[in-house]
Amino acid sequence: MGNRVAVAALALCAVLASAGCALFDDPRLVDDSGQGGQGFADRFERERVELVLGPRPPDEPLTDEERERHRIAEADMRWMEVVASFPDAVRPQDPFEAYVPPGSDIMQVMYECFIASGIDAELHPGGGLSWATPSVDAAVSVWTCEARHPIEPFLELSERQRGYQYDYQVWMQAPCVRATGHDVPDAPSREEYLAAWPNVSWDPLYSGPMASSEYERVHDLCPPLTWH
Repeated sequence: MGNRVAVAALALCAVLASAGCALFDDPRLVDDSGQGGQGFADRFERERVELVLGPRPPDEPLTDEERERHRIAEADMRWMEVVASFPDAVRPQDPFEAYVPPGSDIMQVMYECFIASGIDAELHPGGGLSWATPSVDAAVSVWTCEARHPIEPFLELSERQRGYQYDYQVWMQAPCVRATGHDVPDAPSREEYLAAWPNVSWDPLYSGPMASSEYERVHDLCPPLTWH
């Protein structure tokens, strides 16, 4: 572990030195307001991160068993919301038919199901959906529609991806945030970070109070990794 940390630190120093500290002062990566723009974030991720940490670990698609486990857990969580309002509600048999196809309008799918189930629902021009559940029957019908056509579970970060994110936050993002003038607490150990996932409390971008404009500036200069 110690050798790996030393190598990562040396690699980061070498990259920053060879780049002329472009992470913070390259005028091509700063907009007219003096703040980092999207071009900075894009180049930061594409070039700097992989130069220091190597290629990102590829996605590992969910297995059928994992996908099913996530679907059932989501339905269970939503049913708990039903019984919180209507303790005497009786859960129907699993109504699942199919995931909402990629690219489909989930609001439209839910709206059509709600209307067919007799629920008082309204689809708004901007894409929002509102509905009323004044009775246990309405609440159960809403749950049934949501469980019948859920959104397919997102990919989870694999253990390798979580480790890569830890390295990025420790060796690149945290020093970047500190360079903007903000304190960042010491990171947990790699083992603690991975064991706590996804409920990790340490995040360089959320290390202390910031005005919204300042947060946006720091976020642009020291962006989080995007995976999917």
